[in-house]
Amino acid sequence: MSDTPLNVDKIKEALQGYLDERHGAGEKAGGSGHLGFLSVENVNIEDIQRKPGKALSRYEVSYSYDVFVETEFEHTGDANLGKKHYSDKVTLNQECMIE
Repeated sequence: MSDTPLNVDKIKEALQGYLDERHGAGEKAGGSGHLGFLSVENVNIEDIQRKPGKALSRYEVSYSYDVFVETEFEHTGDANLGKKHYSDKVTLNQECMIE
């Protein structure tokens, strides 16, 4: 990772909120009434690079994370059933706000 004045914990917090909203984390009920729970976990920052040529500092953050879907019939510990792994990038400003 490049040298950055951004706080890594603050970046992870911003990413967690963004990903929870994006994936609709929380308790779910399907059409049949069965309950489930979706969670975003293991958010890992892979790289942070300052974007050149901008008056205000902006950073491209590469990250990976897992989405778990747990239902009444499958549980997170059951051989990774319902687990999907993702990688993506976002742009953050110097206040760690996702743009």
